[in-house]
Amino acid sequence: MEKLRVLYRLILTITCLVCYGFNVGKCSEFDFLIETYVSSSSVPSCRVKCNYDASHHEGDVVSGLGWLIRNSQGTVLECGMGKFQGRMTPEEAECSALIWAIQATSAFGYTKVIFEGDNSNVNRLINTKSDNPRLKHYLDTIKSWIPSFTSTEFIFTHREQNQCADTLVKKAIKSSTQWSLFNCCPHFLYPIVLSILGQPHLNFADWSGLIAWLPLLLRITELNSQTPHGTSHYLLHLEGEKQ
Repeated sequence: MEKLRVLYRLILTITCLVCYGFNVGKCSEFDFLIETYVSSSSVPSCRVKCNYDASHHEGDVVSGLGWLIRNSQGTVLECGMGKFQGRMTPEEAECSALIWAIQATSAFGYTKVIFEGDNSNVNRLINTKSDNPRLKHYLDTIKSWIPSFTSTEFIFTHREQNQCADTLVKKAIKSSTQWSLFNCCPHFLYPIVLSILGQPHLNFADWSGLIAWLPLLLRITELNSQTPHGTSHYLLHLEGEKQ
């Protein structure tokens, strides 16, 4: 009976991956796996992290911005993307994205937030409270929102570690809508997440992608068969093993 249960879990997990490989619908078990591993760096358990990014196109050219909020387990809680009119400098574009990220994070009720972006100048100006005539309006707006939180931190990350926010930016520019909000990890972020995991992107024109996933599938199945608590429980086990 136990072997049948393990076999059932393995078949179910493979089915989830097959559905994803062929882009067939939405599979909650695989979504949970992806969302749990979307984090590329640790977040204190009492806080959430909000990554943000923007594209810079001067003048009337459409620019894009994106942000995503994750908890200490790395699960995507909310994310958003949108279009806006081009700014004069990259710093102005970055500040525009940060302001929307701050406002959205506050609106969703988060009070302890780490804001992480890949523009070192913006982070330096905020943290040192330096003056900058061109950015004064943006910096004043950011400063005015800080009291909305009980704890905030503004940190710099390299572009390579900000790929999810960057992908939201690029998607926003190509989107037919002005803005979009998501309350889970959108499917177009999955390839980036898989690269973070060090797992191959599934391409079922070549079944080697599935074969490469088999060790992880077997471990997931083994852990899940040992507990009645389902997907979230065995993924927490895997998270502990990864650290």
